[in-house]
Amino acid sequence: MIDFTLVLGLGIDLDDEAWPAHPENTVGCGVRSMWGSRRVWQPRLVFWAGAISIRLISVLFALLADQAQALFHVVIGSAGGWRFYLPLAMTPLGFVLSA
Repeated sequence: MIDFTLVLGLGIDLDDEAWPAHPENTVGCGVRSMWGSRRVWQPRLVFWAGAISIRLISVLFALLADQAQALFHVVIGSAGGWRFYLPLAMTPLGFVLSA
């Protein structure tokens, strides 16, 4: 082993025996505490809960957009006439109502 005390001038013994073994670094020890720790699982659960809620909200938004488009085609109609110009009045009115 390289003697870092000469290189660094710290006077600290860096042998492997000087450092205590940590349970996280040993095989079989600390595994239960790692997997059962709230500190480990809480950020993961928050991340997955956010991902699932974003997915549900986006699907709901897409379904509502389809319903709005179907309602828009019902209001306009396919015969033409004056109902063809109805979006010109509905769009500013929608902005006024939403603000």
